[in-house]
Amino acid sequence: MLLGLTPLEVLLLLVAGVALDRIFGEPRRWHPLVGFGWLAAQIEHGLNRKPSSAASRAVGALALLLALVPCIALAAWLGTFRSGIGWCVHAIALYAALGANSLAQHITPIAAALANHQL
Repeated sequence: MLLGLTPLEVLLLLVAGVALDRIFGEPRRWHPLVGFGWLAAQIEHGLNRKPSSAASRAVGALALLLALVPCIALAAWLGTFRSGIGWCVHAIALYAALGANSLAQHITPIAAALANHQL
């Protein structure tokens, strides 16, 4: 069992994540990855005062931990709920990471140009 979920629950959550991507596509106003990028930039700005210092790798590792650990811990904790909010967290996390609808939108003109030998 993945994260304590049954195979049927995993399948249903996969279908839900793909359905969310198909229905909503990329978020237009606030994308989770854009928000994460902003957070990472704020952490970098706060910690990376001397980018050429010998400790820059350690500072970078600390920044990575400060950016990732709270997000992963929150998602893991919320994902432990075996109903409602836990299932929503799993489906929304897949939706945020998938981007299949956006990929199809960006690939369509390229595929058309390739088919017409107009690159």
